[in-house]
Amino acid sequence: MRTLECATCSETTAMSDSFRITEKDHCRSCAEKKVESEKLTAADIRHNSDPTVCIECKTDAGNRELPLLSGLPVCEACTERLIYRPFPMWVQGFMGSLALITLLGFVVNFSYIHAFIKLKQANLALGRGETELAYQHVQGAIVLVPNSKDLELIAPMYQGIMLMSKGDSQGALEPFRRFAKNFPQDEGARRFLLEAQAGAYFDQHNYPGFFQASQELARLYPEDPFMLMQESSAAACMYAVTSMEVYKKLSLLFLAEAHKRLRADDENARVYEARINHRLNTREIISSREFEERFGHGEAK
Repeated sequence: MRTLECATCSETTAMSDSFRITEKDHCRSCAEKKVESEKLTAADIRHNSDPTVCIECKTDAGNRELPLLSGLPVCEACTERLIYRPFPMWVQGFMGSLALITLLGFVVNFSYIHAFIKLKQANLALGRGETELAYQHVQGAIVLVPNSKDLELIAPMYQGIMLMSKGDSQGALEPFRRFAKNFPQDEGARRFLLEAQAGAYFDQHNYPGFFQASQELARLYPEDPFMLMQESSAAACMYAVTSMEVYKKLSLLFLAEAHKRLRADDENARVYEARINHRLNTREIISSREFEERFGHGEAK
C-alpha cells in the first residue's frame, strides 16, 4: 500500500483515501474543505487509486505496481480469472472484414451477399435500439458463412451490446473482454469493456470499483455528459455506504458539469438525475429497474 503527504496539512494518508485536486494530492478531510470552499470543475478533482492494491480482491502488493486492466490495478490471480479463462482464442483481424465480405459477395457466392445483407440489417437494428434482433442477424450471417473467421470476430461485440441492453453487465464482460483482448488499441472495444465492468461492479455492490471505473470513463470521454452522470452516480454510491460528505459534494459537482453538456429536454438525463438525487437524499442504493418500478419516470418522493 502506498501513502502520500497531503499538500494542505502535510499529514501522511493512504493513497487510496486521498484526492487529487488541481494537480495536488490532499487527504480526505482537506479535500472536503477545498470542494466546499473553492470553485472547482469535474476535471479538477479525482479520487486517487493505489496502483499497488487490487481493485478486485484488495490484495496489497506492497510497493510493487500491479498491471492495469481497463485502466484499473488488478493482481495476477484476478487477471488470470478475468481474462485467461479457457475462452476460445480469436484470430487476428478487424471490422474491415466487412469489405472482404462485400468483395466476395460480388464475385460468386450468394451466401456472402446474404450474409452482408444480414450485417447491414444488424447495424440498422442497433440504430433502432433493437439489440437482440441485431445479434440474431449476426448469428444468421454466421449460419450463411460458417467458416468466416471475420464474422466470428465481430459477433461477440453484438452479443455484449445485447446483454448490456438487458441489464446483464456481468454477462457482457465475457464477449467484451474477448473483443478488447483481440483489439487492444481499439477505443470502442475499451469503452465497451469499461462500461460493462462499471455495471458489473455496481451489481456486485463493489462501489469503490464502480467509482474508479466510472472515473476512468469520465477521464477518457470528458465531453460525454452521461459519463459525468455515471461518475456522479458512483460518487453518490460511495456517499451512501461511507457517509463521507466529500463524496456527496463530488456527486453534485459532477452532476453540475454534466448539466453544462446536456440538452434541457433530455428525458433520459432527467430520470437519471432523479435516481442520483434519491441516492443522495436517502442513502439508499437501488437499480434503475427498481427505481422505475417504485417511482415510474417521475421524481422520487
